[in-house]
Amino acid sequence: MSRAENKAERLLKMEALLLAHPEGLTQAEMARHLGVDRSVIHRNLYDFQKIYPTIEHDDGRISLDRSAYLVKVAFTLHEATAVHIAARLLATRMDAWAATVALEAGKPVDLRIDYHEIKGQASVRFGWSATDDPEPLLNEALQAASWADAVVVVSTINEGEGRDRAYLGLPGDQPRVIQRLVATGKPVVVVLLAGSPVTMGDWIAGVSAVLDAWYPGQEGGTAIAEALFGKMNPNGKLPMTFPLTVGQCPVYYNLPPSGRGYDYVDSTGRPLFAFGHGLSYTTFEYSNLKVSPNPASRKGAIRVTFTLRNSGGRTGKEVAQVYFRDEVASIVRPLKELKGYAKVQLEPGEEKTVVVDVPMERLSFLNERMRRVVEPGWFEVMVGSSSEDIRLRTRIEVR
Repeated sequence: MSRAENKAERLLKMEALLLAHPEGLTQAEMARHLGVDRSVIHRNLYDFQKIYPTIEHDDGRISLDRSAYLVKVAFTLHEATAVHIAARLLATRMDAWAATVALEAGKPVDLRIDYHEIKGQASVRFGWSATDDPEPLLNEALQAASWADAVVVVSTINEGEGRDRAYLGLPGDQPRVIQRLVATGKPVVVVLLAGSPVTMGDWIAGVSAVLDAWYPGQEGGTAIAEALFGKMNPNGKLPMTFPLTVGQCPVYYNLPPSGRGYDYVDSTGRPLFAFGHGLSYTTFEYSNLKVSPNPASRKGAIRVTFTLRNSGGRTGKEVAQVYFRDEVASIVRPLKELKGYAKVQLEPGEEKTVVVDVPMERLSFLNERMRRVVEPGWFEVMVGSSSEDIRLRTRIEVR
C-alpha cells in the first residue's frame, strides 16, 4: 500500500471516530482510540481539517462541524482504481463501498477518478443520500427494531461473471448492521441471498437463525415468508461446504485421509456448515442400520436400510444421506463419498423403514492405469443428516 493510501486510511478512520463521538475528542483521545502515537494524529490533523469542517473547543476537543451538509456517497467501480473528492481518497478497487462527504452550499469540489482500461469499459457509478445523519439506514433499522418483536435482515453479496470474490464475508457495512441489531436484544434472523458460500464468523453467534434462500426468483418473497412464519417447513440441504474462514478454502467434505491432521495453528479445520447440512422445524432420529447382501458381489447393488423417525412436533421432510468409505484401496480414496440419499416425509411421531439401493458402479474409481474398477475389500457405510452429522455406521465386505 502506498503512503498516500496509508494517509487516506488514517483520515477515514479519524472521520469515523469523530462521527461516533459528536461531542469531540482531544488529540490524545483520538490516538488512544486508533492505537497510534499522538504525533501521528498531530501530523494528520492539518490535512484532516482541510477536508472536513471541524470545531476546535476551548478544552482541546475537536469535533466535526455538523452544520456542514453531510452526503453519503456510494461507489461501484468497474476497471476504475480510485475515486477522489476534494483531494480526499474515498474508495479504491479493493475497498470501494461508501464514504461520507461534507459539502457546503455554493462551494464546488474537485472530483478525480483514476482508472485503467483493459477492455474499454472503465466506469464508476455514484449513488448518494443527502442527510445530516451520517448513518441514516442503520439508524432507521435500529429504530424499527426498537418496536419490533423480531428482526429479519436480508443480506446479499456481489458476484457474477467477472466478479470473483477475494473475501467471502458479507460486503460493506452488513456485518456491522447485523451486530448492532443483535445488540438490541431482539431475535434476529438473517435471510441470505447468494449463489455461493458466505463466511459468517463475525456475526453468526448472535443471530437466531440463517435462512439461505439462494436466488429464489419471482416467487421467492412468498417462499421466504412461508418459511419464516412456519407455513412451510424447510427441508433443503447444502450442495456445497460453507467455510468458517476464507483461509480454509478450498474446503470440501470428500477429502483424502491425512496423517497430519486437518486443523490450523490458529483455527479449526471444521467448516461453518458442512456439505448436506440443513435444519427444519422438527427433528429426526435414525436407527436399525442394515446392509445386504454382506458380503456383496462386485456386480449388482448394495441395499442400505434404516429406520427414520420424526421425533419433533411438526410434519417434516428429511433428506437422509448414505456415505461410503473404501477402507483400503490401491490408490488413496476419500474419507467419505455420498453414494445415495432419500427424502422422506413424516408426521410427528411417525417412523418409516427407508431403503436406499447403491449400484456397485458407484463404488468404482479410476485406478493407477486409469481403468474404472471396483476393488474387493471392506467399506464403511455411514448414514446421517449431513456429511458431518453421521448417525449410523456399519461395515460391508465386497468380494
